[in-house]
Amino acid sequence: MAVDKKEHLEKVLETHRMAHVDKLLDKYKSKREEVRDALTEKYAAKIYTPFNSGSFKKHTAINIKFDLDLVAPFKRNAFDTLEKMFDDVYEFLYEKYKDEAEVKNRKFR
Repeated sequence: MAVDKKEHLEKVLETHRMAHVDKLLDKYKSKREEVRDALTEKYAAKIYTPFNSGSFKKHTAINIKFDLDLVAPFKRNAFDTLEKMFDDVYEFLYEKYKDEAEVKNRKFR
């Protein structure tokens, strides 16, 4: 039996579309925007405009295992050290979101 490659590919892609998580995705996108705004407000003069990144931005995220990456580029001399920047951002996000999300400290090295 011959397999129609185009039809097969379309079926595979359809099974990996993220339409089944649209409501959850909208909630996550809204929270990402809130985090972006909070970072921009808190670090106004120290930060460039945060932007979306990662597989979701590139439209390569599949199924239900995904995240919404946000890159927050700081200006060169915003902090004395990278460790101070890391700690300051972690403390800010932890205090702001500790009651609604798990804010993980990945330990600066």
